[in-house]
Amino acid sequence: MKILLKHFAKSLFLGLAVVLTFLTPSQAYSEDVVSFQSSNFGDRYIRHKDGLGYLHQINDKLSKKDASFKVVPGLAGGDTSSFEAVHLPGCFLRHQNSRLRLDTNTNEKSFKEDATFKIVKALNGDEGGVSLESVNFPGYYIRHSEGKMWVEKSDGSQLFKKDATSRVSGHKSNNIIWLQSCDTKELKLGSASSSWRGIFSKG
Repeated sequence: MKILLKHFAKSLFLGLAVVLTFLTPSQAYSEDVVSFQSSNFGDRYIRHKDGLGYLHQINDKLSKKDASFKVVPGLAGGDTSSFEAVHLPGCFLRHQNSRLRLDTNTNEKSFKEDATFKIVKALNGDEGGVSLESVNFPGYYIRHSEGKMWVEKSDGSQLFKKDATSRVSGHKSNNIIWLQSCDTKELKLGSASSSWRGIFSKG
């Protein structure tokens, strides 16, 4: 317990993630807005531009908007998440032909699956980081390569693990907790409820 509290205080101080008010499945998610900061290129963030995903420095109002997303319940259902553009409601990050894109939700099954991800512990072991795993292609993660964002299968290399790890920053709060489902052991970012408990490492 002392170790967990120590991690909690450390994470609060560093501001590595954000509270997304996670309630029971029948209730709404928080609309706090988050950005995903590269773990190995700390001055760059995931953003969309001309319908495609990039890893860029954020230096003006437009790029800040392009790098801002709402984390909502996964379009494909289950203990998953989807990422909606804050200034383009109805448009979500999704993968197509391995490229990370921003497209309008068509409500088709294939789109919903392509736009749904699991938030998992950072592949590179960063306690303040997360990795985003494709739901319909298990073992494939959002990663950057040469400034572009892709969804690719992990090759197990340290480079891939770093490229596939992001730190979550919030626009409304610097508070942070991890959640682990008491039943499924799935991970989320959020606030504790009767079905989810706050953690910082898997026991």
